[in-house]
Order: sequence, then C-alpha cells, then structure tokens
Amino acid sequence: MELLRWRAVGIGFLVAVGLVVLFGRLVVAGAPGLGIVYQFIALFLGAFVAGRLAGRAGIFQGSAVAVLYILAVATWSVWVDYDTATRYGPAALGPLNLGDIVVGDLVALSAGAAGGWLAAR
Repeated sequence: MELLRWRAVGIGFLVAVGLVVLFGRLVVAGAPGLGIVYQFIALFLGAFVAGRLAGRAGIFQGSAVAVLYILAVATWSVWVDYDTATRYGPAALGPLNLGDIVVGDLVALSAGAAGGWLAAR
C-alpha cells in the first residue's frame, strides 16, 4: 500500500503556492510584510488540504507538501541568482544567509507536519 497520495500532495502544494502568491500581493497592496508568518499559514493550510484529501497518514502528506515547497523555492532561487549573475556579474548577488535558509525550511517543515497532523485528527 502506498503511503503518500501524490494527487493530494500536489493539490496541497498548489494551495500553498497560491496562498503565498496571494499574501505577496496583499503585501504589495499595503498589508504588513510578515513573510515568515504568511509562509507558515500558507503551508499549514496546503498541508491540511493534502491530509484531508488523502484521508490517511496526514503528517506524511503535509510533510511532503513542505518538502515540495522547499524544493520549488530553492529551484526558483537558483534560477533567479543565475539570471542575476549572468546579467550583472557575480558581485550583484550579495552574501548568502544560511540562517534565513535554515529558519525558512524549519518553518516550512513545521507548518507542513502540523497541518497534516491536524487533518488526520
């Protein structure tokens, strides 16, 4: 029996990304910029949706949503950095902040696990 329901994980991932984009537009429109809080809420809800749709092993479904989100953000960041370095040179990139990356990943994984866990209850 397959533990992950990839359709549910995919839908949860799309919900999370859609909410991140929506929250980003709200910030542009003047809402307070609470990026890490918005990320937590979006991933929590996406993981909850995945856990509910799967109907079992919610914590695994939610964690899978978080891992997909982390991979998508990392891929996007690499592409943006590559494009910036190609256009303006490597000096335009600035320093890498590993602390922000680790905190962001921990928030994503915590939100995914919590949302999936709650969905399974």
